[in-house]
Amino acid sequence: MRKQRSGERNNRGHYSISDWGLIDPKWVDLHADEMRQALALTAEFLSQNSS
Repeated sequence: MRKQRSGERNNRGHYSISDWGLIDPKWVDLHADEMRQALALTAEFLSQNSS
């Protein structure tokens, strides 16, 4: 379950995961490095293209 902080819109703000639901934590562990790289690339792109 994903929970967005009240008052935030357009996918901005803080999210927390209260349970994994259908996501397998073993899969997450196995793919953690790939996800970190993808998130870093997204953050870099956003910082370069925000004004």
